[in-house]
Amino acid sequence: MQRIVISENVEGSQVEDLRRQFDVVFDPDLWKSPAKLREAVREADALMVRNQTAVDAALIAAGRRLAVIGRLGVGLDNVDCDAASAAGVVVAYAPEQNSISVAELALGMMLSLSRMLPAADR
Repeated sequence: MQRIVISENVEGSQVEDLRRQFDVVFDPDLWKSPAKLREAVREADALMVRNQTAVDAALIAAGRRLAVIGRLGVGLDNVDCDAASAAGVVVAYAPEQNSISVAELALGMMLSLSRMLPAADR
């Protein structure tokens, strides 16, 4: 059975779906210990991260069977894409994952400024 390592706090029905189909190692604090993370990735086929896990060349090299790195969210600044490409590991991310939230925040801030809420709050 293929193994997926999830090194940060990820919740939702999609994680439960993965657990039904794959051997999922889920430890939301795994990113805090690079040595434990390298050990967990050693036999993993996939690694799922958010923004805390530093996916560097050493971690990628430790994943002997690693085929894919999934970045939940936008930006790949915590993933060494060159090292992943050199190792033949596919890196996937969700570039539009939070676009609605960003739009809502931008509109909320514009309304806040137009109604002078920051000044009123002071």
